[in-house]
Amino acid sequence: MKARVLHFTAALALVTLGTACDSADKKTKSDARAVFSAKPKSKLEQAIAAAGASSAGPSAPDQGKGPPATGVFAAGLGDVEQPSGAPPKLTMVSVGSEPKLVLSSKGLAAGTRLAVSVNATAFQGPLPAMLYTLEVAGDDAPAKPDAKAAPDAGRTLVLNVKKAEIDPKWPGKLQEGAGKLLARLTGSKLTATLTPEGSLAELKVVASKDAKEIEYILEALAQSLGFVFLPVPKESVGTGASWLVADRTRIHGMELIRYRAATVQKLQGDDLVIGVDVRHYAPSAAALPEGLPAGVETLRLESFGQATFARKASDSTPLVAKFGWPIDIVIGKGGQPAGKLHAEVQVELQPAVSNPSTK
Repeated sequence: MKARVLHFTAALALVTLGTACDSADKKTKSDARAVFSAKPKSKLEQAIAAAGASSAGPSAPDQGKGPPATGVFAAGLGDVEQPSGAPPKLTMVSVGSEPKLVLSSKGLAAGTRLAVSVNATAFQGPLPAMLYTLEVAGDDAPAKPDAKAAPDAGRTLVLNVKKAEIDPKWPGKLQEGAGKLLARLTGSKLTATLTPEGSLAELKVVASKDAKEIEYILEALAQSLGFVFLPVPKESVGTGASWLVADRTRIHGMELIRYRAATVQKLQGDDLVIGVDVRHYAPSAAALPEGLPAGVETLRLESFGQATFARKASDSTPLVAKFGWPIDIVIGKGGQPAGKLHAEVQVELQPAVSNPSTK
């Protein structure tokens, strides 16, 4: 835990006080007015409730009638709803209209390149906005054998970071030399197991040998890719089909229960567009960003987000995606509020231009 706190301290040291901090402060103030005052996203809330997202009894306050209004599950109930380490739980809502087909959960072919823009603010402060070029090293290698693993445990997926640079559109400022330091992330890689359902498990960041001290910068990228790989149903679906996926995720050091409500907006031939609403919950009051003092608890959490994925029905990875989500937390002790924390991410994904010098 201490190491991660030092990592984030190092990250903030890269950002010069100025435009970046001013921009982040304006966002925080603007978002703060809406924290916990926004109306519930009814379709997502109803989907979660209909899927039995809350399995608490009526004696538990704020539980048992759908997701907790505070955004925080009562002690023990988060583990009942979605145990830590459990695979994603998919609940079918509607199969949609004809024509229907089975969506592939196979990843992109080796050699495919993607351009990813990640603009993130961690709970500890703003991070540099980054542009990455990723290359699929392979998605057809069997996962590492494990005597305890099921035969369909998944396939190994490796994404190589072919290029990493500061987004030139980012309004922030960096200390001298920070750009070159962040460029050392080139040569890093992300490894994971692509499950038969299309999600990523055991997602890991492996920094290049010259970028170990800034490995944490890649975590926002990893979190984003974990969101992009959406589990798909086994049955045939058509336009209008919808399903709910519940799982656990970790964002900026905080473990969360995540719900993604997916809807097929377009299915024409092999072309597929999926809209996704996402909401995060704290599995308990003890779930916190790392580095906070003892005795602090999460009193309230609100996090709604939306995404649009354009992909092929014959593979699982979006070729074009745009999404983002804020996370606002009220922390305190003994049930009394003591402060607020804010984090957010905005991501755009698209095919990488094979030759950047030509258009």
